[in-house]
Amino acid sequence: MRAATELPHGGKALIITGVFAAVLAGVLAPLASAAPSIAGPNTIYHGCVRTSGTPFRVLFDVYSAKAVTCPKGSFSIHWNQIGPQGPQGPQGPQGPPGPAQLTVTAVTSISGRDDAGNGGNWATDILTRTASVTRHGAAPSSDCGASAAQCWFYTATISDAGTFRTDRGAETPNQACIEPGGTSCNGLTISGILSGNFAGGGTLEFYADAGTPNGGLVPTSVSGDGPVSNANWYQLFFPGGTSFGLTSNPNAPWTAWSWTYNAPSTCENWTNAYNNGHGNGTYGQDGNIAGINVC
Repeated sequence: MRAATELPHGGKALIITGVFAAVLAGVLAPLASAAPSIAGPNTIYHGCVRTSGTPFRVLFDVYSAKAVTCPKGSFSIHWNQIGPQGPQGPQGPQGPPGPAQLTVTAVTSISGRDDAGNGGNWATDILTRTASVTRHGAAPSSDCGASAAQCWFYTATISDAGTFRTDRGAETPNQACIEPGGTSCNGLTISGILSGNFAGGGTLEFYADAGTPNGGLVPTSVSGDGPVSNANWYQLFFPGGTSFGLTSNPNAPWTAWSWTYNAPSTCENWTNAYNNGHGNGTYGQDGNIAGINVC
């Protein structure tokens, strides 16, 4: 077995075979453990290996933290206690993408939609509705029903702006208020036919077993009260057969909502909201559309 070969200019290169590598490792191990007494763990150490005689061995009396000149019949080697960092390994395969948040939006023109107050339908609306649903992340499949294989948590928003016209003979939307002058609104019929404007909307939260909502499924125009109620409008973003679930929010699917109506001819306003008893409170708090001029 040869452990060294001649190089130009008299140098020698170490050729490590399996047997020699084992011998060299056995020699260097105790040497490395003694090295910290000379220098730090990142220091490069130098030594000499005999090329004649048996066994091959490092000359313990010449190892140093500085390069050494090896005597005749030996060649130089060097090492460090920790060892240099090896080359970086190949990059592993890319993992699957995480459940990124996704928001889709749709705009619908709506006409002839009934508007309900605390005394029943009281007006007919024309409006533009901007709705969006946002997928936030995966949820336990049981949140979407026993038959669901997957489930996602969603939030939704609805924003409306439009005009209303009161229905002839309809009762006022606020049925619990006291108008200026002490007039009771209980069972009061709207005086005349009023027109005005309104704006509002709300936020919702729900579960669905479909992970790709599509704004293209939402109709761009609707006449009448279809295709679904305001509270279920988010369902239009999903294909037929989608399973939905509601969160534990007591007002589910709504988390908040409010619409405010204004009749310019009588200077009346009415606010219908989740936190004011559906607008069925005092005149000063919730207002009313009653056809009583308060200008």
